[in-house]
Amino acid sequence: MLAHGVILQLGGRIMKILAGVLAVAITSRALDGNAGDQQSRFGQYVLILAFVLLFSAIAAFGVDSIVIRDLAAADEGPAMRARVVGVASSLKVLLSLLTVAIALMAAMLLHYPAEQIATIAAFSPYILLTSFGSTGLYGDILQADHVSRPIAIAGSLAAVCTMAGTALAAFWHGAVIAFLGAYLAAGIVDVTVTWAAARRRVALRLRWDGAYARELMRESVPLGVATCFVIIYVRIDTILLQQITGSDRQVALYGIAYKMFDVLSTVAATIL
Repeated sequence: MLAHGVILQLGGRIMKILAGVLAVAITSRALDGNAGDQQSRFGQYVLILAFVLLFSAIAAFGVDSIVIRDLAAADEGPAMRARVVGVASSLKVLLSLLTVAIALMAAMLLHYPAEQIATIAAFSPYILLTSFGSTGLYGDILQADHVSRPIAIAGSLAAVCTMAGTALAAFWHGAVIAFLGAYLAAGIVDVTVTWAAARRRVALRLRWDGAYARELMRESVPLGVATCFVIIYVRIDTILLQQITGSDRQVALYGIAYKMFDVLSTVAATIL
């Protein structure tokens, strides 16, 4: 069962990897066909994507691991499972909205241009999507029940959506937000597929239980703090590079090289 689940999820992740590599190749050529020495629309794309992904990872704050543990407990009945999911859903919505607000404030403190802040705001729903998709709450529900097929399907369809959206944006000579919109569309597909599978296993609606919410957050804090340090260490390099050099072109060159490592590193994470 373990090997079967790993193979299915790995298949979906490989599709995402291929989509990520192709999306970077298409986007870099489409956005930077005639880039100057310091100006690079692809660099802006890389910066905004890294910036939002940084805060997207922080938004989880260790909650997912505790949710999987509680859902997988042998003595959990339907009522308790619904309670866990309902409270976790409410917490994830609150954490996502708080993270979006912090991300926008951080962008302003870093003195990003108004156009970039507006693009970050337009792309920020991605934070909420990832909180509930195959790597978020709905994926937690399926993993706790040893169900991997919908996660693999969601990953594969999201990959196709990413490639199709990127190709369309390139065909229509879209702006940076058009290429980022391909990830938003893929996130919507991912959430839809995993939601449809998860709702067959447990009631999906917002609930609030102060006692359990405090317990969930208390147990999540150590994991959340550790995750924040790791994610900041992994993701902040692109943001620092732009602040140090002030060159979108340098960010673009770094982004092309680093993206290859970034997408391939997810293979080990999937097996883990």
